[in-house]
Amino acid sequence: MAPFGSLLAGVLAHAIGAPHTVIVSGVACILGGLWFWSRLPRLRKDMRPIYERMGIIPQAPLMEEGAEN
Repeated sequence: MAPFGSLLAGVLAHAIGAPHTVIVSGVACILGGLWFWSRLPRLRKDMRPIYERMGIIPQAPLMEEGAEN
């Protein structure tokens, strides 16, 4: 992917200039980070059982019925 990103950045820099290309790239990175951050709870929920089965993280203790927190 990196060669295509560099090519795209070069084309964009030629069209709008290098400083504006850096700004556009930075905004794209921030938006990508926010998108990923918004999906972290779902990702954690999906990955936790897999990591527990692999022994990467300890299994969460099971709650007994009727037990209150």
